[in-house]
Amino acid sequence: MAMFASCRRAASASLPKQALRLELPGADQSRLNLTILPILHGRLKGPGSGEEAAQAISALAPRQVMVELCQRRYGQVMTSLQMGLPMRPPSKLDLLGNVHGGLLQHELAPILQAARSVGAAILPIDRPQSATRSRVAHRLWHPKLLQGLLSFAGYSLRKQRDSLSPALPYDAEEIRRELERCCPVAHDVLIDERSFYLAQQVAVSSVPDTDVAVVCSAPMSTYLVSALRQVPDMQKAKDPQAGATRLLKLAKRGVPVWPLYAFAYGVVPAGLTAFAGVCFWDAFLYPALFQEMSSQPRA
Repeated sequence: MAMFASCRRAASASLPKQALRLELPGADQSRLNLTILPILHGRLKGPGSGEEAAQAISALAPRQVMVELCQRRYGQVMTSLQMGLPMRPPSKLDLLGNVHGGLLQHELAPILQAARSVGAAILPIDRPQSATRSRVAHRLWHPKLLQGLLSFAGYSLRKQRDSLSPALPYDAEEIRRELERCCPVAHDVLIDERSFYLAQQVAVSSVPDTDVAVVCSAPMSTYLVSALRQVPDMQKAKDPQAGATRLLKLAKRGVPVWPLYAFAYGVVPAGLTAFAGVCFWDAFLYPALFQEMSSQPRA
């Protein structure tokens, strides 16, 4: 027993500073022993990187490793690892794949590799990326909201690429507040909704009385911890199925809204511009050019 305790303390000492240890009540007086490992978007080496989290997993050797990936992204990363190919970062046009608090993928490749090396069960616990993208698109109905998300994207990319003052793990809360300030609706979808979704998945899938590592985006980590602490209270509520009902709702993909955006921001402005041009031609240009010429006396 003393040896087990010393090993546990050694593993805790090897965790990153931003790691969070959490114990929650489970079923039948059991306990859920969770280690939250926040990582920064786009960071592959250094503090808050996937490599640092992978080293922590190798030292902790948990029974389960839960990652902020959906099944599709998890399959893509695993395929890349099995083929021995480096995982490419997302396209520059993929807004949600490039910003802090967005959709992680290539950052988690070393983490999955470390989990496999220690024999841990790997569980992707994020909702489908199509649902996340759809819900963001549905909420960005106003150009001002889209402008806010683009403004945060510029801020996030500067944080990732600034070699003089790069983002560090303790900057996560500042980054989250900037997202909330620039685009509150994107914050609701990327942080609030997904932290609730991940918390429900962790609570249901964790094996009690064993070490479980949860890897998530750094700006989401505090919200995830708060949501995890609320899970036992939700299970004791009058409607214990309320969490599952909301979970299904959050995982549902909405109707594509790009045709509406194309009509509202493309067809309608183009039609109004064409109508204004025709009116201007009929009212001013045509009379000025042709009626004046017709009124001149012929030689």
